[in-house]
Amino acid sequence: MTPDIIYLAALGISIIVIALLFFSRIKYKEWHSDVSIDYKKSIEAHMEDKGNLKVAKHAIAEMRIELDEQTNVLLTTRAELRTILSQKKSSEVRLGMDAEILAPFLEQFPYNPKDAKFLGEPIDFIIFNADKEVVFVEVKSGNSKLSPKQNKLKGLIEEGKVKFDLIRIKA
Repeated sequence: MTPDIIYLAALGISIIVIALLFFSRIKYKEWHSDVSIDYKKSIEAHMEDKGNLKVAKHAIAEMRIELDEQTNVLLTTRAELRTILSQKKSSEVRLGMDAEILAPFLEQFPYNPKDAKFLGEPIDFIIFNADKEVVFVEVKSGNSKLSPKQNKLKGLIEEGKVKFDLIRIKA
């Protein structure tokens, strides 16, 4: 081999290497550009997600504040309703007690008021009906019901488990 051929061969190989380096550099730039674009898109998407997350967190915080406000309104309303209900029940009880005492003087009372003796507890009245009968009377107003004690007393009376007892006290 002559030096010219070696020189030409080396020159050819150098040109090929330079060409390969040049094209690989172009391919690297394209690849790097694609990777950079993908990376930038990924970062932008991540930032957008972070932005969306911030928006979502802010919306949730606002909803919690609104929920707390609504809960406070409901609790206040509930307390007010309990107070009103308590007052209503209290006034119904007072009205019922007044009705019990005044019952003999009301139109619906079927007995002579003079024959009625007020007890109040556990039964409201005992009626001594002019030698005909003795009647136990419980007066109720509205939708009120007999207490368990009153129901028991009613049962004993209906079963005839009533007696008269005379107690003498030495003076």
